[in-house]
Amino acid sequence: MNKFYVLHQKRPKPELHASLSCILVDERGGPIPNPFNDGKKVSPNHFFLKVKVDDSEIGNLGDKLSLSIHYSDTLLVVSQKLKASLEKLPDDLQFHPTKVIIENNEYPDYFIVNILQVVDAIDYQKSKLIYYDESHSTVYHIDDLVLNYQVIPDQFNIFLLGNLKGLVVILITNRLKEELEKNDISGINLYRPEDFVI
Repeated sequence: MNKFYVLHQKRPKPELHASLSCILVDERGGPIPNPFNDGKKVSPNHFFLKVKVDDSEIGNLGDKLSLSIHYSDTLLVVSQKLKASLEKLPDDLQFHPTKVIIENNEYPDYFIVNILQVVDAIDYQKSKLIYYDESHSTVYHIDDLVLNYQVIPDQFNIFLLGNLKGLVVILITNRLKEELEKNDISGINLYRPEDFVI
C-alpha cells in the first residue's frame, strides 16, 4: 500500500519563508474568482498574483509558495523547478504561467497547478469530521483524517480530496515525496493524514 501525505499550505519555516496574501487577477488587471481546486479544466491563460504587502509576511518565496487569495482561498503555486518534478510523474495536471507581483518587483517563473484528479478517499467511519449540514453529505472540518486506500488509483501521485466544503486538501504519495526530496524542493510542508487538522 502506498503511503500518502497532506501537502499543507502553511510554510515549513516561518522565519525564512514568505506567507503571502494575494489577489488573483487576469491579463487585464481585474480581480477574478478562483477557478481552480475543483478538478475541472481551466482554459489556458496567464494569471497574476498581486501580493497585499500589508497582509503578508515577506521572505523567501521558495519552490512552493505559501499563500492565500481573496483572504481565505488557496492555490498550489510552484516554481519552474517544482513544475519539472511534477511533470516527471504521469498525473493529470494543468500548469498556468503566473507572475507574482510584490510592490514593484515581478517574479515571472511561477505556475498555478490545476489538479484534475479528485478522489473522495475519506474513511468516514474512522475519521473525525464536522459536516456542513445535517445530511452529512459534505465535510466542513477535519479533526482526524483516515484514508480509504482502496478507492485511490495506484497511478495517482497527487490529488485533491473530494467531498469537502470550502476546504482544499492536497494529498501526495511517498513516490512524489521522494522525488521532491531528491530535487531539494523548498517550501514543502507535509503532514501524515492522521496528524492533519483543518
